[in-house]
Amino acid sequence: MYAVLLFASALPAAQAGDALPKPKTTALLQAWVTAWDQDEDPITDPAAYGDPEDDPGLKLRRARLGIRSDGEGPLSYELTFGTSAPYDAVLGNGNPDVGIVDAYAGYEIVEGLTVTGGVLKVPASRDWLISTADHPFGERSVGAQWVAPGRDTGLMLDGRFGKKDGLRGRMRAGVFNGNGFTAGNFASFGDDNPGKLVAVRAEGAYGPGNVYKTFGKVDGFTLSVAGDFWSNHDLGTRTVGYGGDMLMRVAGLSLMVEAHVATLTPSNSDIVVPGVLADTPRLGTVALLGYSVGRFEPVVGFSTFDDHRSLDDNGDVAIGQGGVIWHGKDDQLRAGAAYITRQELNGSALQNDSARLWLQFSI
Repeated sequence: MYAVLLFASALPAAQAGDALPKPKTTALLQAWVTAWDQDEDPITDPAAYGDPEDDPGLKLRRARLGIRSDGEGPLSYELTFGTSAPYDAVLGNGNPDVGIVDAYAGYEIVEGLTVTGGVLKVPASRDWLISTADHPFGERSVGAQWVAPGRDTGLMLDGRFGKKDGLRGRMRAGVFNGNGFTAGNFASFGDDNPGKLVAVRAEGAYGPGNVYKTFGKVDGFTLSVAGDFWSNHDLGTRTVGYGGDMLMRVAGLSLMVEAHVATLTPSNSDIVVPGVLADTPRLGTVALLGYSVGRFEPVVGFSTFDDHRSLDDNGDVAIGQGGVIWHGKDDQLRAGAAYITRQELNGSALQNDSARLWLQFSI
């Protein structure tokens, strides 16, 4: 955890009158029910991007418990422990990851500028930065899941300026180990190669609404536009990515769109076998449209992922979702139903649509 130690050594000494912020308990429980699935035969099911290969039955998607600061004072922190089932059958063997999810601390150096160190989200892709507890489908889109860097161990500066309910801006820049972080894998806390991941995200916003949530009516027109860039010179493979995203909210309407490109390039091939053998450009897109009516939120979503833009094969997928979410008081309880259609844009068509119900509890 070199970044965490560096962060701790860089913190200014707290004044004698400073008090540690009070801890606030957090919890997240997501249960899925696959009500219907086309590809029920495990022998003939080919794994595909965005398909968890769930047959009809119950699945515990996420179970997490933690603490975070209450938002008062210059100090902030979060420590979350839990489990998460694999997003996609292509990602692994189906075993859940159990361990630390987030572990970071921050200090507001001057008003509007905070330095944060630990295990946190790399500032790229609004769809990835939105908490799954606030995501309308309780799950990130295939375009963000496979392109965005995700979580990593590192150090980040976060600057905010402007009016809270008016025109405002935000700039985030960080240096990370570049290994990625997997819950339950304690090797993820450290660094296994000299390469680093650097990421920058610039964002402008206007209006009173929360620009990292979609549910609820806003008191005025709200718009947020952002662009980001990252470069990860890992041992064997270098990745350079960039893109942009937008979230607009008007009354009960919400619209989010984003597109990101990442190019993987082999490097240091005389030391290790690179993750790719030639330049591999990838593209991910996301679009979500919803409308809040009382406690209900009808939503449609569309996402694409192309794992090699120079090839036309089964690595080109599109996933469409449509459903309705019910939100309980203070949004601590959610229940939803959705139909998911998975389309192979090139290559061989697969029978892999499904229908899902889910229940979520979060505080």
